[in-house]
Amino acid sequence: MKNARTLYLAGCMLASLAMGGCAALDRMERENYQHACDNLGITRGTPAYDQCMLQQQAMENANTQKFMDREAYKHRH
Repeated sequence: MKNARTLYLAGCMLASLAMGGCAALDRMERENYQHACDNLGITRGTPAYDQCMLQQQAMENANTQKFMDREAYKHRH
């Protein structure tokens, strides 16, 4: 039951991100990405900073996908 709930929550989170329905989550993610790029010493407003933000988002998306793949694998086996 716990695995199903976790998978459901991950799916809801992914769906809300895809639809852009949760401004607070978007803001929180943006702040996390900014914090990561700031910690790397990249100057805000530069092309390098924009690239860093995009890379942070790509890594988050990849991690979400890996999590969902692992959960789906657990349920198949």
